[in-house]
Amino acid sequence: MSMTGTVNSRRCCSSPAATAWAASDYVPGANEFEVHRYGDRRLWDEIELAHLRWLSWGRPGQERFGMTVTRNDQRVWLDSPDNVINPV
Repeated sequence: MSMTGTVNSRRCCSSPAATAWAASDYVPGANEFEVHRYGDRRLWDEIELAHLRWLSWGRPGQERFGMTVTRNDQRVWLDSPDNVINPV
């Protein structure tokens, strides 16, 4: 881990049932960050994979994403309801 400067903010996430969580402190100028995890899901790995997918799509803005919700299903899409994004 390489940390320089002071902590600017903490990045946290948890699973819907709060059975898993991940957290990391953001330090401006740092290249690596320590991640603390708990639970049976590797949430930070999921976040990293989602971020890499977003980068590979050309960093689309939030206005390009949509969601379709029906009684039996929900789908997230990019640019068009026909372009469904599969879960990470």
